[in-house]
Amino acid sequence: MRKGTILDNPWVNEKNPLKRSIYMGVKGRYFETWYIHEGKLKKAQYDKSILKEFDVVGYTNVLENFIKDLAFDLEVLWQN
Repeated sequence: MRKGTILDNPWVNEKNPLKRSIYMGVKGRYFETWYIHEGKLKKAQYDKSILKEFDVVGYTNVLENFIKDLAFDLEVLWQN
């Protein structure tokens, strides 16, 4: 599993904001996801032993694009 993998949480219904989230990696005995709730980015943590229960439904490169855009902006600032 890599950062940016879109996960489907099998334990919640479609109306729950935790239904879809983006995998962000493992920290200790937990894995972390990001999701949107009321227009804000939120974090959720789950015991990593249940990661296999989540369904992979896609992938987003939004994190890679953000890092590239930020690096470009910083280069422009440093050149001026």
